[in-house]
Amino acid sequence: MSNLKIKVVLPLLFAVVLTFGIGQGILAINFIGNVKEQVNVIGRERLPRTLAVARMNATFAEVRRDYAMLLNAEPAELDSIVSATQTALAERDAAFAAYEPMITMPATRARFDSMKAALAEYDRMAMQMVELKRTGSQAAAKAVFNGAMATNARSLVQLMDEMIQSNVQLSDAAIVKADDVSNTAVNTTIIAVLISALIAAGAAFFSFARIVRPISAITGSMRTLASGDTQTEIPFAGRQDEIGEMAAAVSVFRANAIERAALERQAEENRSLSETERQAREAQKAREAAEVQFAVDQLASGLQRLSDGDLVAQINERFADHLDPLRLNFNQSVARLKDAMRAVSENARSIDAGANEMLAAADDLSKRTEQQAASVEETAAALEQ
Repeated sequence: MSNLKIKVVLPLLFAVVLTFGIGQGILAINFIGNVKEQVNVIGRERLPRTLAVARMNATFAEVRRDYAMLLNAEPAELDSIVSATQTALAERDAAFAAYEPMITMPATRARFDSMKAALAEYDRMAMQMVELKRTGSQAAAKAVFNGAMATNARSLVQLMDEMIQSNVQLSDAAIVKADDVSNTAVNTTIIAVLISALIAAGAAFFSFARIVRPISAITGSMRTLASGDTQTEIPFAGRQDEIGEMAAAVSVFRANAIERAALERQAEENRSLSETERQAREAQKAREAAEVQFAVDQLASGLQRLSDGDLVAQINERFADHLDPLRLNFNQSVARLKDAMRAVSENARSIDAGANEMLAAADDLSKRTEQQAASVEETAAALEQ
């Protein structure tokens, strides 16, 4: 799952929840259809049939009452009672005719056929009883009514009671089935709701664990990185989904921050190194300037002593290595001058003869010394630049 993109995972989760919801809806529709079917069985089949049988029973009872009235009627009342009986017979026959199309079960059809046969026999005996009544055979008519007709009527009533009882039983069975379907629907709905809740909770936990928490962690890493902490690793960089892409993007910022910090440290080190080198160069220049100044001062002092007539003036303190030849040349020049002056004092004539040469040599030495001093000053000026 870690390699799946979020744009794939979220639709999958939605599809799972949607599929389960559709399945739950289909089950609910199926249960509702079953309950509706049982209600239709009760309301549109069993109840109308029960009412039809009850109407058959009621109209048959009305016919029996009319025949009982006819049996006990006076001769003058016979025609009116016979007319009323014919009306009751028509209503009875209409009730039986209305019920017949409702019959679907073979057992009910057999009962109904038995009822029709018994009814035909009852009508035949009733006509016989009426004829006996018209002829004045009251006892014979009464025997027919209370005998065969009564037995036939009880048989018909029993058949109708059985039909009513059968419809009641079928209605009860439909009610029980409807209750079972309803209970199953309730239990299934409860289970489906629990499963839906579990799926929703699982989807929420998955979304939190796979999406919300990683995004929060990456956001925290971004804040940490923004505060300057480049040591903390960016989490979830190894994932292959959008979270991994976000982590990889933040890792690029972290790498850039680390590289920038390294460059800043290197630049700082370079600045420190340049400052050290500059200070070293300035110190070197100061040392060289001091060395040149020292050489100039020593030469000036030596020349001053020489100009004052000190022919044994020597510069004993060493100059810097690159300036020390000046000291040696000065000392050598003074030594040669000293030797020359000693030779003059020992040989006056030589002095007289070479006076001009000595003067020339002194001038030459002075020029050379001045040239050397000028060279030293030029060197010092160049070093100071």
